[in-house]
Amino acid sequence: ENVPDTKSFIGAILKSSASVVDRNIQMLQNQAVCKGTLRVNVVYISEPPESQVEFLQFEIPFDEVLDVPGS
Repeated sequence: ENVPDTKSFIGAILKSSASVVDRNIQMLQNQAVCKGTLRVNVVYISEPPESQVEFLQFEIPFDEVLDVPGS
């Protein structure tokens, strides 16, 4: 994910976390279809000369088919 024009560039990441939102799992024969959105939060220090603590949040959609033998 790119840093939006309204934010300073990342100099160093202090903390990051992620959580799944809008999750949907559908079980099929020997497969699971997983759809949802990963919400990512990043606290970072911007590049000099600003060197300020900044916060960035973005979302990444996902849609995966997983093999689940015996389901």
